[in-house]
Amino acid sequence: MQVADLERLSRFIFFSKWYARTTRRVKPDAFIPHPYIELSVSCTDGLSDEVVWNIGNDTATSRRDNPALHGRADLKTKVIRQQALDVVRDDNPLYHANIVGWGGERSAQISKAQQILLQVSCYSQEKRQQQL
Repeated sequence: MQVADLERLSRFIFFSKWYARTTRRVKPDAFIPHPYIELSVSCTDGLSDEVVWNIGNDTATSRRDNPALHGRADLKTKVIRQQALDVVRDDNPLYHANIVGWGGERSAQISKAQQILLQVSCYSQEKRQQQL
């Protein structure tokens, strides 16, 4: 399924090593698929903030390692395409998509992840819970 350039994507942050609490920034590892060839995201354009967080929580509980949801990084699909990558939506589960086209070289993946991070918006699950 085609994903429009201006559609919002959300990458859920499941590991504390993917997020710097002091600077409130996502680290490149959150956007590196290694050792896989695809990176999982959710297509969240037009969804309320509450629904997006629910998708993140549902994703965390469905994983075998049952990680904590620390936060999320939101960005537009065009940011991914600017790095010669693409987004393929499969809705398995609902709203799911993969960022594809990474290639196998880790140094190239790191470089692309660093460029992507320049254009993400970060949201902390901890801060959200304090607001509730």
